[in-house]
This record gives sequence, C-alpha cells and structure tokens, in this order.
Amino acid sequence: MFVFNYLRRGGGVITRKHGGLHVRIFHNKGTTAGITGLLISTLFFALMAWGFSDPFRHVGWSRELLYLLPLPILLVLPYLIVLRIVIWKAFGQEEILVENGVFRWTCTSLWLSDEFKTPTSNISAVSAVTRWFGDNHVDFTTQDRTYRMGDKILRDEAVQLAHALKRAIGLH
Repeated sequence: MFVFNYLRRGGGVITRKHGGLHVRIFHNKGTTAGITGLLISTLFFALMAWGFSDPFRHVGWSRELLYLLPLPILLVLPYLIVLRIVIWKAFGQEEILVENGVFRWTCTSLWLSDEFKTPTSNISAVSAVTRWFGDNHVDFTTQDRTYRMGDKILRDEAVQLAHALKRAIGLH
C-alpha cells in the first residue's frame, strides 16, 4: 500500500489488491476559506434577493413586473454553480477502481456524485500533467475524449498515480 502526503494536504491512498488497483484522492483544500466564502456569498445573495423582492412587496403582483422574472433565474444559476465548486473543494473525494478489466472513476462530495465507467481496453493513454505553477493532475484518454482527475494534487502524487494507473490498465 502506498500512502502519499496523507497528513499535509489530505492527499490520497493507492492500494493494490488481488491484481486490482484502488485509489482515493481527498480534496479538502481550502476548506475554511471556501466555507467562509460560501457563507459570505450566501449572505450577499440573500440581501440581493431581499432587495430585489422589495418592489413586489410594496406594489404587489402585476403584469408590468413580468419582465423582472428572468433576473432571479440569472442570479440563482451562477450561485448554484459556485455552490457546487465550493462543496467539491471542501468535501470532494475521487475514487478510482481498476479491476476485472473495468475502470471506474467516482467523484463524490456530500450528496453530489458522478461516476464514469469504461472497459480498460478503451483507455489509450494515461499521463501525469505537471506544471510549474502547481496545477498538477492526471489525464486519461478514452476512445472519444480526455478526462482530468486529481485536480491540484502535488507533482509527486500525479506522477505516482499515473504510473500506478498505467500498470493496472496495462499500458506500461
């Protein structure tokens, strides 16, 4: 079992069992700042919503105010996108499982979850992308597109993860 940088930044764990590979990557970077930013933006959003609803409270509902209805939708959609990003950075976890010829990649953050599953024969390349400014990650390419996993992990973690995935998939 390889454990890389488990205590300093959350890091991840690579485990080999019975010819399979199990990887967990924890994304608890900027938890305090992210949650504080989320609380401040939620407070700001609530104040904006209160101010926006002022004409409806004083005048009441009328057909002349229908043109204002798209405005709350345009405010709520970016807020929901930011909410998902902050929740992912604070509580996100990626799980990669390679066994029995199947590659399964699951991203989980509180109640939000995404899963990608493909046969290992569909994966044509795995590479560690290490940049000087620290945006390290691992790319893998399937038949139709390239996916990015392990966003903002350390350089050594990206190299180690790519090497372990290549060996498990059979590209090495």
